[in-house]
Amino acid sequence: MKKSQWNEYELIKLLQKLPEVEDKRSRSEVYHHVNNRSIRKRKQKKNWIPLFAATAALLLVAVLGASILNGESTDKKSPRSQFISMDQVEKQEDKKESNESDYNTEKAKENKAAVESDAMADEKETLNDEEDYASKAEANESDQAANREAVTIGVPDDQSNYIIPITVSSASASLAQALVEAMTNAKEEAWGLTDYYPLDITISDGAENNQIIIDLSEDSPLITLDSTFLAALQETVKYNQIESVVFTTNGQPGVSFSHAGMLKTLEISKFDKKAFLLYQLHETSRRFLAPSNISYDSITDALASLKEDPGIEGISPSVPQTIGWDNVREHKRTLEIDLSNDTRIDDTDETKTAIEAILFTAKDFGFEQVQLFNASINQVQELDLSAPITIPAAPNYIE
Repeated sequence: MKKSQWNEYELIKLLQKLPEVEDKRSRSEVYHHVNNRSIRKRKQKKNWIPLFAATAALLLVAVLGASILNGESTDKKSPRSQFISMDQVEKQEDKKESNESDYNTEKAKENKAAVESDAMADEKETLNDEEDYASKAEANESDQAANREAVTIGVPDDQSNYIIPITVSSASASLAQALVEAMTNAKEEAWGLTDYYPLDITISDGAENNQIIIDLSEDSPLITLDSTFLAALQETVKYNQIESVVFTTNGQPGVSFSHAGMLKTLEISKFDKKAFLLYQLHETSRRFLAPSNISYDSITDALASLKEDPGIEGISPSVPQTIGWDNVREHKRTLEIDLSNDTRIDDTDETKTAIEAILFTAKDFGFEQVQLFNASINQVQELDLSAPITIPAAPNYIE
């Protein structure tokens, strides 16, 4: 842009030459006119604001509408991009927690059911094992009664301090007849025992199974000497599967004993919890296992007494001090014994007698088998120590 060539003086002169313009309106009219014009301008300016706001709102709606349409189009293509309200989120969270709670509850029920099922299975297995043991025991007793090969009688020792159960062979089908034969043919003096049999009694089979009837005369000496008689009777019948003895006097019910009083029926105890010691009258006499005169509270106490000397003539410990054990435990009807490391098992008669004393002591507590662990050898004569040893039906068998 070119610099103006006019100076201030020249401009004034030029303005003075312009024609004169005169405003014939009064001052008030001019002021009023100016004031009205300002008001109109303000009104016109304010009227544009709503229009502008409306226009902006329309534009915003158009933009948002396009965005929403694009969003819906995108949502149709990708379901995971849908908008979810806070209520929907809370509902979904509640549903999720409810599902998880239901799942945990159902899982807990399944676990509980599984545990109860396992417990019931274990209990059923245990009951089945016990039933098997019981059925086997009943079957063995039934077989022995049907095909009797041996019978046991209780014989007092030389001093009548102990009752020694003696088992002999028998072919009689009748238990009463087998007992009569065994008592009649007993060789007590040769065995180092008291000459006790036969007795002035009558024995007959009872009306029920596993029952015998014993009839005495009114003047029988056994009524006065009833302590030895009843003790011998107990050791006689307990090994022959007899559960009860019925007493009669000359055919009438009951016997009035001097010490035991009136007895009509004697229930037989199969498990007296006694310990089996060693009886031998002389060094050259036969050795027998003799049940103790006292009962023990536990199998551990009874086994410990097998190594103790009672201080009675003819009675000695049945287990030598060289045989010891560290632990004794019960497993169902098997007695498990952990032999000490310094225990030496030899294949001798003395060792066999010691093991048999342990077996019959366990039998008197209701056990059917004994297993010896940590034995130095696996065989002692006919006894197999590598497996549980089944306890024989009766002790002191004489062929």
